[in-house]
Amino acid sequence: MCVVTHRDPLQTLASLCALTEQYRAARYDTTDRPALGSEMLHFVTAHIERFMAYRGTVSDGGIIDVDYYRLVADPVATVADIYDLTGMTMPDTVRGRLAFWTKANPKGRRGRHDYRLADYGLDAEQVSTVFADYRQRFGVNQEG
Repeated sequence: MCVVTHRDPLQTLASLCALTEQYRAARYDTTDRPALGSEMLHFVTAHIERFMAYRGTVSDGGIIDVDYYRLVADPVATVADIYDLTGMTMPDTVRGRLAFWTKANPKGRRGRHDYRLADYGLDAEQVSTVFADYRQRFGVNQEG
């Protein structure tokens, strides 16, 4: 059984660019943000293309698709549903710990992390067309 979380690829791409820039800052004095954006666009595009090709060759029986936004909004119910889909019941201890962690770690608790595609030389409209088939196949709406 495999659980796949689906999020707006534009947000995922922008986040990946920012994260990669932070990792590289420890090793490099400067970052060519447009080059980084192009590199990450290629990486995410290749990943999604391979994923879509794979999903076109197998039944969905061994894969559980999870909406990222539902997971963020209601992690306890979403994880309980994942357990149900695997034929298991979520233990009360897991339910309690997840509820506790969720309450103790609300969104923004550790600050806000802002990132935009434009910071990496990428145009959101153009990039959006690259992921149109993915969005349609998995019902992923554009964030914000």
